[in-house]
Formats: sequence, structure tokens, C-alpha cells
Amino acid sequence: MPRLLVTLLSFVALSMAALLPDQFGTAKRGSVRTMPGVDDALMSELGLDSAEQAEYSAAGPPAVKFTVSAWRLKDPTSAFTFFLANREAGATASKFQKVSASELGGTHFFARGNYVLRIKGWTPTKADLDKLFSTLPRLDQSSLPTLPSYLPEGRLPNSDRYIFGPTTLDRYESRISPGTAAFSMSAEGITAKYPRGSALTIFNYPTPEIARLRVEEYRKTPGSVVKRAGPLVAVVLGAPDATAAELLLAKVNYQATLTWNEANPEKEDQRGASMLVGAFALAGALIVMCVLAGVAFGLIRVAHRGSKRGQQEPAMIRLDLDAK
Repeated sequence: MPRLLVTLLSFVALSMAALLPDQFGTAKRGSVRTMPGVDDALMSELGLDSAEQAEYSAAGPPAVKFTVSAWRLKDPTSAFTFFLANREAGATASKFQKVSASELGGTHFFARGNYVLRIKGWTPTKADLDKLFSTLPRLDQSSLPTLPSYLPEGRLPNSDRYIFGPTTLDRYESRISPGTAAFSMSAEGITAKYPRGSALTIFNYPTPEIARLRVEEYRKTPGSVVKRAGPLVAVVLGAPDATAAELLLAKVNYQATLTWNEANPEKEDQRGASMLVGAFALAGALIVMCVLAGVAFGLIRVAHRGSKRGQQEPAMIRLDLDAK
């Protein structure tokens, strides 16, 4: 029972631990506050775990003072969805690599793993940012979805939104019903706005067969033009005419990638030769060990006989195998 109590207390302490570290760059953390939820339904679908905001400052030189807001979500896809939905409208892509990032007027917005950060009033270096992410508790850095890569070029800046449930669908493309998307079939989507009022939404399904079965349901959506490409279903809504919709859909293509590991005869020969060399090496090592063990036993016998000089030597056990 005490061990169980300690485990429970440790879990509670871990869940209540601050997200942000005591120091960021040269600045020390000041006051910390928990940020209230803004959209409970959306945050529930995204799996918001905790969120906090902290003030940092350093006397310098140079003196700095800035604010860091942090959100921890259930997985990287949720964090990526939150990042896309909360970028400032006029933000531009950041210079930071291996992280989803944007910046606008001294405010930097980042998403890495299952965390989203907003830094206002200071520009960190790459080393500062890497060190910060390395200290974040329960950081999940599993891979992000590949679906955004299927969006064609030419979309309006910062208009793309990720969809993986009824709430995000209602927020970002309410003209498509949850029943049509069929999230129970593990559907996920990405939507973006294009010039002349067109909106393109692409849904990804586990198999091409499931996607084929969903196409007719999407065609029931008023004003929709639909195309299937492999496991993808692309839907254009709000296009000024059918030609504009078809031109946009023509840019959505799916190309399956297949990795075929064919045996290399040369490597097979090398592997066989390596096995033979290893077998001989093992046999040689065993022979050497046997010889050394025999020599060691003989030396021990000689040393023992010398120490017992003048005494009757203990009899040696013999097996009279030839006796009749």
C-alpha cells in the first residue's frame, strides 16, 4: 500500500509540474499562470493536456523581457492542428528548421512534437530553442501526417487547416457533414482556401477501397466537385465554375511508394564468407581456451605437489576401462 501511494503521489506531482523551465536562454522565469481554455469543444478534440504562460527576464547586457505561452496536447497531429489554426493572419514562415514555425512583429509561434509555443518580445536562437524543447516534460516527437503535402500550390497564405474530427470539420469546413467524412473510418483531412472563392478539402482514408466508397457521399454535398486519387478524396466547394474546380482538382495526385528490398548476390556471398570466418574464429578461440585451461590445471598440480613435498600424495582417481 505505501508503494502504491508513493506512485500515485509521483504521478500527481508529475502532472502538476510546470511545462516551462526555470531558465530560457539567459533569462530567468518569473510569474507563471495557467491559461484558461478558449474553445472547450475544440480543445477536447485536440486533447489539450495543460497550458501555461510565464514571464522571463534577464538584467543583461543586453536586458531582455518576454512572455512564453505553452500548450501541451495529446500528440503531434493535435499540436500541428492547433498551430495551423492559431497562426496570426499575416505571419510569415520562420527560419527555424525541423519545427513548424511562423513569426509576426516580434512574436514567434512554434510547434514541435505535441507542444505549441508562442514567444512574444524576444527572438531565440536555434540553440536556445533546441535546449528549451529538450527540457519540456513528456515531449512526443512521433511523425506528422503527410496529408498537407498533397495541397496544391497557390492557396491563400495561412488558410490551411487540419481536420481529424467532427469539431475541427465544423470549424474549418462546415459545408461537409461529419457523416459524409466518416471519421469512424479513420479519416483525416486538410482544407485550404484558394483564389476566386474556391476551397479545397482533401480527406485521407486507410485504403483506396474505402475512399472509393465515400466518393458518392461527397457528391451529395451541394456545389461540390469531387475526385478520388488512391486513398484520397478531394472536394472543391465554392468554385466560380466547374472549370476552375476541375483545374484545382487536377493538381491533386497520389503516388504510392513501394520499397522493394531485393537480395544482393554479392552481399549474400559476403554474408556466407563472414559466417565461415566467424565459425573458424570461434573454433580457434575454444581450442585456445581448452589449451590454456589444461596448462593452468597442470601448473596447479605441480604447485600443489611442490607444497606437499614429503607428504603422501593423494591418490588419483583412475578409470580401469581395460579391466576384465
